[in-house]
Amino acid sequence: MLKKVTIFQVLLFVAYNLFLMFVYGLSLYINLGGRENFVPRLLIDYAAKAIVIVPFWWLMIIVFKHIELKKRLFFHLVLCPLYVWTWLQVYHFVCDIFGVWYMRGLAQVWDLYIPFLMYLSQFGIFHIYEYYTRYQSQLIEQNELRQAKLKSELTALKAQINPHFLYNIFNTINASLPPEQEQTRELIAKLSDLFRYQLQISEQDFITIEEEIDFLDKYLFLEQARFKDKLTIKIDVQKEIKDCLIPSLILQPLVENAIKHAISPKINNGIIEINVFKKDNSIYFSVKDNGKKLDNLDNLYNNQGIGLKNTRLRLEKLYQETLYFNPIEPEGLEVYFKIKQQ
Repeated sequence: MLKKVTIFQVLLFVAYNLFLMFVYGLSLYINLGGRENFVPRLLIDYAAKAIVIVPFWWLMIIVFKHIELKKRLFFHLVLCPLYVWTWLQVYHFVCDIFGVWYMRGLAQVWDLYIPFLMYLSQFGIFHIYEYYTRYQSQLIEQNELRQAKLKSELTALKAQINPHFLYNIFNTINASLPPEQEQTRELIAKLSDLFRYQLQISEQDFITIEEEIDFLDKYLFLEQARFKDKLTIKIDVQKEIKDCLIPSLILQPLVENAIKHAISPKINNGIIEINVFKKDNSIYFSVKDNGKKLDNLDNLYNNQGIGLKNTRLRLEKLYQETLYFNPIEPEGLEVYFKIKQQ
Protein backbone atom coordinates (compact mmCIF):
# COMPACT_ATOMS: atom_id res chain seq x y z
CA MET A 1 0.00 0.00 0.00
CA LEU A 2 2.79 2.41 0.96
CA LYS A 3 4.64 1.65 -2.29
CA LYS A 4 1.55 2.43 -4.38
CA VAL A 5 0.92 5.65 -2.45
CA THR A 6 4.57 6.73 -2.83
CA ILE A 7 4.66 6.09 -6.59
CA PHE A 8 1.40 7.94 -7.10
CA GLN A 9 2.60 10.93 -5.07
CA VAL A 10 5.88 11.13 -7.00
CA LEU A 11 4.02 11.08 -10.32
CA LEU A 12 1.55 13.63 -9.01
CA PHE A 13 4.37 15.82 -7.78
CA VAL A 14 6.23 15.70 -11.13
CA ALA A 15 3.05 16.40 -13.11
CA TYR A 16 2.12 19.28 -10.82
CA ASN A 17 5.54 20.93 -11.18
CA LEU A 18 5.54 20.50 -14.95
CA PHE A 19 2.07 22.01 -15.13
CA LEU A 20 3.08 25.06 -13.05
CA MET A 21 6.26 25.51 -15.08
CA PHE A 22 4.24 25.42 -18.30
CA VAL A 23 1.64 27.91 -17.00
CA TYR A 24 4.30 30.28 -15.64
CA GLY A 25 6.36 29.99 -18.83
CA LEU A 26 3.30 30.67 -20.97
CA SER A 27 2.44 33.77 -18.94
CA LEU A 28 6.03 35.07 -19.28
CA TYR A 29 5.96 34.46 -23.03
CA ILE A 30 2.68 36.36 -23.41
CA ASN A 31 3.79 39.30 -21.22
CA LEU A 32 7.31 39.59 -22.66
CA GLY A 33 6.31 38.90 -26.24
CA GLY A 34 9.48 36.91 -26.84
CA ARG A 35 11.75 39.87 -25.98
CA GLU A 36 13.65 37.87 -23.36
CA ASN A 37 15.02 34.33 -23.24
CA PHE A 38 13.50 33.25 -19.92
CA VAL A 39 13.84 29.48 -20.54
CA PRO A 40 17.18 28.99 -18.64
CA ARG A 41 15.84 30.87 -15.60
CA LEU A 42 12.58 28.91 -15.75
CA LEU A 43 14.35 25.55 -15.91
CA ILE A 44 16.72 26.41 -13.05
CA ASP A 45 13.83 27.78 -11.00
CA TYR A 46 11.58 24.71 -11.20
CA ALA A 47 14.42 22.17 -11.18
CA ALA A 48 15.58 23.70 -7.88
CA LYS A 49 12.02 23.62 -6.51
CA ALA A 50 11.64 19.96 -7.52
CA ILE A 51 14.93 18.93 -5.90
CA VAL A 52 14.61 20.94 -2.70
CA ILE A 53 11.05 19.80 -1.97
CA VAL A 54 12.04 16.08 -1.95
CA PRO A 55 13.51 15.90 1.61
CA PHE A 56 10.57 17.91 2.96
CA TRP A 57 8.11 15.59 1.21
CA TRP A 58 9.97 12.50 2.49
CA LEU A 59 9.97 13.84 6.05
CA MET A 60 6.29 14.79 6.17
CA ILE A 61 4.74 11.99 4.09
CA ILE A 62 7.00 9.01 4.80
CA VAL A 63 8.94 9.52 8.06
CA PHE A 64 6.12 11.23 10.00
CA LYS A 65 3.30 9.20 8.42
CA HIS A 66 2.40 7.58 11.78
CA ILE A 67 1.88 10.97 13.43
CA GLU A 68 -1.68 12.26 13.44
CA LEU A 69 -2.37 14.49 10.44
CA LYS A 70 -3.57 17.42 12.57
CA LYS A 71 -0.28 17.46 14.50
CA ARG A 72 1.80 17.28 11.33
CA LEU A 73 0.14 20.43 10.01
CA PHE A 74 1.90 22.43 12.73
CA PHE A 75 5.28 21.19 11.45
CA HIS A 76 4.63 23.10 8.23
CA LEU A 77 4.86 26.39 10.15
CA VAL A 78 8.59 25.67 10.49
CA LEU A 79 9.24 23.65 7.35
CA CYS A 80 7.57 26.01 4.87
CA PRO A 81 9.84 29.03 5.58
CA LEU A 82 12.82 26.66 5.68
CA TYR A 83 11.89 25.28 2.25
CA VAL A 84 11.53 28.79 0.74
CA TRP A 85 14.90 29.90 2.17
CA THR A 86 16.67 26.70 1.01
CA TRP A 87 15.22 26.93 -2.49
CA LEU A 88 16.20 30.62 -2.74
CA GLN A 89 19.83 29.83 -1.85
CA VAL A 90 20.03 26.97 -4.36
CA TYR A 91 18.29 29.00 -7.08
CA HIS A 92 20.57 32.03 -6.69
CA PHE A 93 23.69 29.86 -6.45
CA VAL A 94 22.94 28.01 -9.73
CA CYS A 95 21.92 31.23 -11.50
CA ASP A 96 25.21 32.87 -10.48
CA ILE A 97 27.16 29.92 -11.85
CA PHE A 98 25.51 30.12 -15.26
CA GLY A 99 25.19 33.89 -15.29
CA VAL A 100 21.40 33.83 -15.40
CA TRP A 101 19.46 36.89 -14.30
CA TYR A 102 17.07 36.68 -11.32
CA MET A 103 14.94 39.24 -9.49
CA ARG A 104 16.46 41.50 -6.85
CA GLY A 105 15.27 44.19 -4.48
CA LEU A 106 11.54 44.62 -3.95
CA ALA A 107 10.77 42.42 -6.93
CA GLN A 108 12.25 39.53 -4.99
CA VAL A 109 9.02 39.31 -3.02
CA TRP A 110 7.68 37.18 -5.91
CA ASP A 111 10.50 34.71 -5.30
CA LEU A 112 9.18 34.35 -1.76
CA TYR A 113 5.46 34.33 -2.49
CA ILE A 114 5.43 31.82 -5.39
CA PRO A 115 7.44 28.99 -3.69
CA PHE A 116 5.45 29.60 -0.49
CA LEU A 117 2.22 29.15 -2.43
CA MET A 118 3.59 26.10 -4.25
CA TYR A 119 4.62 24.48 -0.96
CA LEU A 120 1.14 24.92 0.50
CA SER A 121 -0.64 23.71 -2.62
CA GLN A 122 1.58 20.65 -3.07
CA PHE A 123 1.30 19.45 0.50
CA GLY A 124 -2.37 20.31 0.47
CA ILE A 125 -2.84 17.89 -2.42
CA PHE A 126 -0.66 15.24 -0.71
CA HIS A 127 -2.51 15.47 2.59
CA ILE A 128 -5.91 15.37 0.91
CA TYR A 129 -4.89 12.27 -1.03
CA GLU A 130 -3.40 10.69 2.11
CA TYR A 131 -6.61 11.38 4.05
CA TYR A 132 -8.65 9.90 1.21
CA THR A 133 -6.58 6.69 1.02
CA ARG A 134 -6.68 6.19 4.79
CA TYR A 135 -10.41 6.78 4.82
CA GLN A 136 -10.86 4.21 2.06
CA SER A 137 -8.67 1.72 3.95
CA GLN A 138 -10.76 2.22 7.07
CA LEU A 139 -13.94 1.63 5.08
CA ILE A 140 -12.48 -1.58 3.63
CA GLU A 141 -11.39 -2.81 7.07
CA GLN A 142 -14.76 -1.98 8.60
CA ASN A 143 -16.48 -3.81 5.75
CA GLU A 144 -14.25 -6.87 6.23
CA LEU A 145 -14.97 -6.86 9.97
CA ARG A 146 -18.70 -6.60 9.26
CA GLN A 147 -18.45 -9.49 6.80
CA ALA A 148 -16.48 -11.59 9.31
CA LYS A 149 -19.01 -10.77 12.03
CA LEU A 150 -21.88 -11.58 9.66
CA LYS A 151 -20.33 -14.95 8.81
CA SER A 152 -19.83 -15.61 12.51
CA GLU A 153 -23.45 -14.71 13.21
CA LEU A 154 -24.66 -16.92 10.36
CA THR A 155 -22.56 -19.77 11.71
CA ALA A 156 -24.02 -19.20 15.16
CA LEU A 157 -27.53 -19.15 13.69
CA LYS A 158 -26.89 -22.43 11.92
CA ALA A 159 -25.62 -23.86 15.21
CA GLN A 160 -28.80 -22.66 16.88
CA ILE A 161 -31.11 -24.79 14.73
CA ASN A 162 -33.31 -25.79 17.59
CA PRO A 163 -30.45 -26.20 20.12
CA HIS A 164 -32.95 -27.35 22.73
CA PHE A 165 -33.60 -30.33 20.46
CA LEU A 166 -29.90 -31.23 20.73
CA TYR A 167 -29.89 -30.80 24.49
CA ASN A 168 -33.00 -32.96 24.81
CA ILE A 169 -31.39 -35.61 22.61
CA PHE A 170 -28.29 -35.58 24.85
CA ASN A 171 -30.49 -35.98 27.91
CA THR A 172 -32.44 -38.78 26.26
CA ILE A 173 -29.21 -40.63 25.40
CA ASN A 174 -27.96 -40.11 28.95
CA ALA A 175 -31.14 -41.48 30.42
CA SER A 176 -30.98 -44.55 28.21
CA LEU A 177 -27.49 -45.54 29.33
CA PRO A 178 -27.15 -48.14 32.08
CA PRO A 179 -25.58 -47.03 35.41
CA GLU A 180 -22.35 -48.94 34.78
CA GLN A 181 -21.54 -46.60 31.84
CA GLU A 182 -21.08 -43.57 34.06
CA GLN A 183 -18.02 -42.36 32.12
CA THR A 184 -20.08 -42.23 28.92
CA ARG A 185 -22.78 -40.31 30.78
CA GLU A 186 -20.18 -37.78 31.90
CA LEU A 187 -18.78 -37.35 28.38
CA ILE A 188 -22.24 -36.70 26.94
CA ALA A 189 -22.97 -34.23 29.72
CA LYS A 190 -19.69 -32.41 29.02
CA LEU A 191 -20.44 -32.35 25.29
CA SER A 192 -23.86 -30.86 26.00
CA ASP A 193 -22.25 -28.23 28.23
CA LEU A 194 -19.71 -27.48 25.50
CA PHE A 195 -22.44 -26.85 22.91
CA ARG A 196 -24.38 -24.66 25.30
CA TYR A 197 -21.29 -22.70 26.34
CA GLN A 198 -20.08 -22.22 22.76
CA LEU A 199 -23.49 -20.91 21.74
CA GLN A 200 -23.48 -18.50 24.65
CA ILE A 201 -20.02 -16.97 24.09
CA SER A 202 -20.28 -16.95 20.28
CA GLU A 203 -23.00 -14.32 20.65
CA GLN A 204 -20.51 -12.00 22.39
CA ASP A 205 -17.75 -10.11 20.59
CA PHE A 206 -15.50 -10.06 23.66
CA ILE A 207 -15.21 -12.28 26.72
CA THR A 208 -12.77 -12.45 29.63
CA ILE A 209 -9.64 -14.57 29.48
CA GLU A 210 -11.08 -16.66 32.31
CA GLU A 211 -14.19 -17.45 30.22
CA GLU A 212 -12.01 -18.38 27.23
CA ILE A 213 -9.95 -20.75 29.40
CA ASP A 214 -13.12 -22.28 30.89
CA PHE A 215 -14.31 -23.08 27.38
CA LEU A 216 -10.92 -24.61 26.55
CA ASP A 217 -11.11 -26.77 29.70
CA LYS A 218 -14.42 -28.24 28.53
CA TYR A 219 -13.10 -28.76 25.01
CA LEU A 220 -9.85 -30.36 26.21
CA PHE A 221 -11.69 -32.65 28.64
CA LEU A 222 -13.36 -34.30 25.65
CA GLU A 223 -10.12 -34.43 23.67
CA GLN A 224 -8.30 -36.08 26.57
CA ALA A 225 -11.07 -38.66 26.78
CA ARG A 226 -10.40 -39.42 23.10
CA PHE A 227 -6.60 -39.58 23.34
CA LYS A 228 -6.43 -40.87 26.96
CA ASP A 229 -2.80 -41.03 28.19
CA LYS A 230 -1.52 -39.98 24.78
CA LEU A 231 -2.30 -36.32 25.53
CA THR A 232 -1.04 -34.15 28.37
CA ILE A 233 -2.39 -30.63 28.84
CA LYS A 234 -0.59 -27.82 30.68
CA ILE A 235 -2.33 -24.47 31.16
CA ASP A 236 -0.70 -21.48 32.86
CA VAL A 237 -2.55 -18.15 33.06
CA GLN A 238 -1.48 -15.18 35.16
CA LYS A 239 -4.18 -14.46 37.74
CA GLU A 240 -4.01 -10.67 37.38
CA ILE A 241 -5.09 -10.75 33.73
CA LYS A 242 -7.99 -13.22 33.95
CA ASP A 243 -10.56 -10.41 33.81
CA CYS A 244 -9.06 -8.78 30.69
CA LEU A 245 -11.33 -8.84 27.63
CA ILE A 246 -10.32 -10.65 24.44
CA PRO A 247 -12.19 -11.68 21.25
CA SER A 248 -14.32 -14.74 21.93
CA LEU A 249 -12.98 -18.13 20.79
CA ILE A 250 -9.59 -16.68 19.81
CA LEU A 251 -7.51 -19.47 21.41
CA GLN A 252 -9.55 -22.58 20.61
CA PRO A 253 -8.60 -22.74 16.88
CA LEU A 254 -4.90 -22.73 17.84
CA VAL A 255 -5.40 -25.60 20.29
CA GLU A 256 -7.53 -27.54 17.81
CA ASN A 257 -4.85 -27.06 15.13
CA ALA A 258 -2.16 -28.39 17.50
CA ILE A 259 -4.24 -31.46 18.35
CA LYS A 260 -5.07 -32.19 14.71
CA HIS A 261 -1.60 -31.72 13.20
CA ALA A 262 0.76 -32.41 16.11
CA ILE A 263 -0.91 -34.77 18.59
CA SER A 264 -2.99 -37.02 16.31
CA PRO A 265 0.01 -38.31 14.28
CA LYS A 266 1.99 -39.15 17.45
CA ILE A 267 1.93 -42.60 18.97
CA ASN A 268 2.20 -41.38 22.54
CA ASN A 269 3.44 -38.63 24.87
CA GLY A 270 1.65 -35.75 23.16
CA ILE A 271 1.95 -32.49 25.08
CA ILE A 272 0.15 -29.18 24.61
CA GLU A 273 1.11 -26.15 26.67
CA ILE A 274 -1.11 -23.06 26.86
CA ASN A 275 0.44 -19.94 28.37
CA VAL A 276 -1.19 -16.55 28.82
CA PHE A 277 0.89 -13.80 30.40
CA LYS A 278 1.43 -10.08 30.43
CA LYS A 279 4.66 -8.49 29.24
CA ASP A 280 5.14 -4.75 29.04
CA ASN A 281 1.82 -3.36 27.73
CA SER A 282 0.75 -6.51 25.87
CA ILE A 283 -0.86 -9.83 26.73
CA TYR A 284 0.80 -12.83 25.08
CA PHE A 285 -1.07 -16.02 24.14
CA SER A 286 1.04 -19.08 23.36
CA VAL A 287 0.12 -22.63 22.31
CA LYS A 288 3.02 -25.10 22.19
CA ASP A 289 3.06 -28.73 21.08
CA ASN A 290 5.71 -31.42 20.77
CA GLY A 291 4.64 -32.64 17.36
CA LYS A 292 6.84 -33.37 14.37
CA LYS A 293 9.46 -30.73 13.59
CA LEU A 294 8.55 -28.59 10.59
CA ASP A 295 11.38 -28.13 8.09
CA ASN A 296 9.58 -25.52 6.02
CA LEU A 297 7.43 -22.90 7.73
CA ASP A 298 6.38 -21.49 4.34
CA ASN A 299 4.04 -24.46 3.89
CA LEU A 300 2.42 -23.62 7.21
CA TYR A 301 1.97 -19.97 6.26
CA ASN A 302 0.49 -20.85 2.87
CA ASN A 303 -1.70 -23.78 3.95
CA GLN A 304 -3.34 -22.53 7.12
CA GLY A 305 -6.74 -24.01 7.89
CA ILE A 306 -9.93 -22.02 8.26
CA GLY A 307 -9.48 -21.70 12.02
CA LEU A 308 -5.99 -20.20 11.80
CA LYS A 309 -6.91 -17.94 8.88
CA ASN A 310 -9.93 -16.55 10.72
CA THR A 311 -7.88 -16.01 13.87
CA ARG A 312 -5.17 -14.21 11.89
CA LEU A 313 -7.79 -12.06 10.13
CA ARG A 314 -9.44 -11.08 13.42
CA LEU A 315 -6.08 -10.15 14.95
CA GLU A 316 -5.11 -8.04 11.94
CA LYS A 317 -8.39 -6.16 11.78
CA LEU A 318 -8.92 -5.65 15.52
CA TYR A 319 -5.34 -5.10 16.73
CA GLN A 320 -3.09 -4.82 13.66
CA GLU A 321 -1.35 -7.96 14.95
CA THR A 322 -0.78 -11.39 13.44
CA LEU A 323 0.03 -15.00 14.30
CA TYR A 324 3.65 -15.98 14.85
CA PHE A 325 5.10 -19.47 14.32
CA ASN A 326 8.20 -20.51 16.23
CA PRO A 327 9.78 -23.99 15.75
CA ILE A 328 10.83 -25.70 19.00
CA GLU A 329 13.96 -27.80 19.29
CA PRO A 330 14.23 -30.77 18.99
CA GLU A 331 10.58 -31.05 17.90
CA GLY A 332 7.36 -29.14 18.16
CA LEU A 333 5.89 -25.76 17.29
CA GLU A 334 4.80 -22.68 19.17
CA VAL A 335 1.96 -20.54 17.76
CA TYR A 336 1.53 -17.25 19.55
CA PHE A 337 0.11 -13.77 19.27
CA LYS A 338 -0.10 -10.66 21.40
CA ILE A 339 -2.82 -8.15 22.16
CA LYS A 340 -1.87 -4.67 23.28
CA GLN A 341 -3.81 -3.55 26.33
CA GLN A 342 -5.87 -0.42 25.90
